[in-house]
Amino acid sequence: MRVPKQISDAIRILVQCQNSGDELVKIAVVAEELDLTKQMALKLSNILRQLEFLESVRGPNGGIRLSEAARDATVGEVVRALLGRPELSQDAREVVDFNGLYDEAFEAFLAVLDRQPLQDLASRPARTKGSKRTASSEKKPRPVQKSTQSLSEPRRRAKPRRQSRHPA
Repeated sequence: MRVPKQISDAIRILVQCQNSGDELVKIAVVAEELDLTKQMALKLSNILRQLEFLESVRGPNGGIRLSEAARDATVGEVVRALLGRPELSQDAREVVDFNGLYDEAFEAFLAVLDRQPLQDLASRPARTKGSKRTASSEKKPRPVQKSTQSLSEPRRRAKPRRQSRHPA
């Protein structure tokens, strides 16, 4: 079960704000640290503000921070609220439901997220731009192919074959 990328990014913004405590965080800093475009971070923070998960302060010393109501929120509550937004839940609605099976599976998925407070996510080490998920997913270097042609020999091009005009 996968959550759309924008919803995942919105949760990461909330976790970033949770880690900063009561301090205001600039959107540009959040975007850079989470490897998002500034426009995407701004869009998601505006949605989170409208849903009352974030507070924002305008001005040169402004920024965003987690709202009091969001401090005790679970990941499931955040996902449900974000899925209610049509601009974020488009991918989630494209799944074909087989006799309610998807709905049941998705509810089970959300039940697991309901048990996960945002505070617990904030205490986990965050993945950075270059970090890998697992050691097995690391790319192994490819072996270098040795050429049988010497460097002093000129390269020979294959001549294109001419097609006969008369079929055989």
